[in-house]
Amino acid sequence: MNNLTLKSLVVAAGFAIASLSANAAVTVSADLNPSADAEHYSYSSDIVGTSFSDYISLSFLGSRDLVGSLSGTSTKNITFTSFNLLAADQTTVLSYGFLGAAGPRLAFGGLESINGLGNYFVHIAGTSVGSASYNGTLSLTSLPVPEPETYGMMLAGLGLMGFMVRRRKIG
Repeated sequence: MNNLTLKSLVVAAGFAIASLSANAAVTVSADLNPSADAEHYSYSSDIVGTSFSDYISLSFLGSRDLVGSLSGTSTKNITFTSFNLLAADQTTVLSYGFLGAAGPRLAFGGLESINGLGNYFVHIAGTSVGSASYNGTLSLTSLPVPEPETYGMMLAGLGLMGFMVRRRKIG
């Protein structure tokens, strides 16, 4: 009987320790925007334990701006400790998210994939008391490329400014 009780206590302690950091995997939607110059995703996760640390993978071609939002719901309390953009190695922080009272936000401009896919991760971490979940959105949009007319107008303006400066020096 003592042996059975000891085994039950060990198994119960194992489940208790495992539940402290266990949580369901993050569910990420397919691209919600069919256009080639932007991607929009939604994500969500249910938190089972008292702490969570999730990574959302982002891969794309070309240059992009990233804007992300995050919100959580809890029966008692949920606190976000990280909402950051990481490089492909999952350790180099490229941008720290804002964890303000109005809700966590992340914005980063000029993500670049030079040769092949650009691989990045959004890291979401925090703690929870009781059952909780979080959700949010990520939007990757193309950086605007100036039209040739824009460069022509800029050069014409610089030429006029140079002409005015030269004219004043002569006069």
